[in-house]
Amino acid sequence: MVTLYHLEQHAEIPDCSGSSGEILVLLPEHRLGELTGTFGVPPQIANQFREGRASKSESHPGFDFISLSVPKRNGRNRAFHLCAYFRKNLLLLYSDNPGEYGKIRRLFEELDIHSYPNGGLARLLCAYLDQLIHDDAQVLEDLEQRIFELEDQLLTGKKSDCVKEIVAFRRKLTPLKRFYDGLYAIAQAAEENDNGLVPKNELRYFKMLRQRADRLGQSVLTLREYVAQVREAYQAQVDINLNNLMKIFTVVTVIFLPLTLIAGWYGMNFDMPEYRLSFGYPLVIAASLLILAVCLILFKRKKWF
Repeated sequence: MVTLYHLEQHAEIPDCSGSSGEILVLLPEHRLGELTGTFGVPPQIANQFREGRASKSESHPGFDFISLSVPKRNGRNRAFHLCAYFRKNLLLLYSDNPGEYGKIRRLFEELDIHSYPNGGLARLLCAYLDQLIHDDAQVLEDLEQRIFELEDQLLTGKKSDCVKEIVAFRRKLTPLKRFYDGLYAIAQAAEENDNGLVPKNELRYFKMLRQRADRLGQSVLTLREYVAQVREAYQAQVDINLNNLMKIFTVVTVIFLPLTLIAGWYGMNFDMPEYRLSFGYPLVIAASLLILAVCLILFKRKKWF
């Protein structure tokens, strides 16, 4: 039988000797100082409850320690960190987001964990971890749709600058990848069950959790590659626009180069015969216009602009 204790400021300290069945303890932050004395948690593990932020799973003689950083998504208004100390008949859970305790209590009642003869702690832990990613497939699908729309806007010319959107997508996907990798490692360690804390009939739930975390992690990798492709398409579009601009500058330069030559030629301080011709000035104007027309016709035929 599993008993749940949520240690508020004046809550009773449970008997952790194991004689009263399995015990689930939800630890508020102000009770973390009791980890080493009351619950017998090693000091190095107790320090990780307070300071650890990396996602990992450690198996020590007689107990397992889990640390998981959960990113903001799926309607959750903030990212939070979760720690679990798991030994025979005792599971200590701590989160720096107290709102998660209500979800754990509801899950405890929905699964009727208190009536489990044994293995209830492992089942609850697996069910809670699974709940963390329950709707993530839809979250990733929505992200994929938004990336697709960004790519479509870029290719159709509706959007010319998407650097901020690309950076935002990468910032969302990177913590998700770390989260799924951490969850995969936790489920895999639970499957290995070095300390025998998970009953054999509960191992299949951790196997399903591992497979689900693996699929979500692969989906994130696919989305990261998709974002990289969109970034490359954006860079290619920028290069094309730059090439078009340089082409325009080149055409203008080539058109005015002969005119510049004529201006330089007749700007020399020499007594040229053309100066004495009555139609010399109109002739130069006509020659300049002819050169301009020939250049425009030639460039147009070659589709340079």
